[in-house]
Amino acid sequence: MKTTNKENAVLESLVNGKEYGVTAMDLEELSAETSLSLQSLKGVVGSLTKKGLVDSMDVNGMYD
Repeated sequence: MKTTNKENAVLESLVNGKEYGVTAMDLEELSAETSLSLQSLKGVVGSLTKKGLVDSMDVNGMYD
């Protein structure tokens, strides 16, 4: 499956977080990790969710 550079950056951040025991990250954390704006990040997370690569849940801005 083809992924974009932005998608790869988000996936890498999520994988790195799981290595340290983090199972969920909020958008602000992902934004800081990837240097993506919140608006851009929402689109990237949505795309990754549609591709089945991440599960997301909007609970006060938290995505899992």
